Amino acid sequence: MTAGVHCAHFEMRKLGGMWAAFVGVAGPGFDPAAGDEANESAEGWVMGTTYGWLYHGGSDSKWAGQPEGNEIK
Repeated sequence: MTAGVHCAHFEMRKLGGMWAAFVGVAGPGFDPAAGDEANESAEGWVMGTTYGWLYHGGSDSKWAGQPEGNEIK
């Protein structure tokens, strides 16, 4: 998947006890049925919608062009 046009579709679910939505992708080795969180997995790349931080493998990081807190609409 390095060339061409790509798109992704996301299904929004209830937030439950969470205070923000997280949107991302996970590799084929990630099993959501196991109860794991994609942001904690080496297979997951997730963006938090409150501050726009990128989460991967249990760590968070800022990125070039990242919106300031609560700028994501």
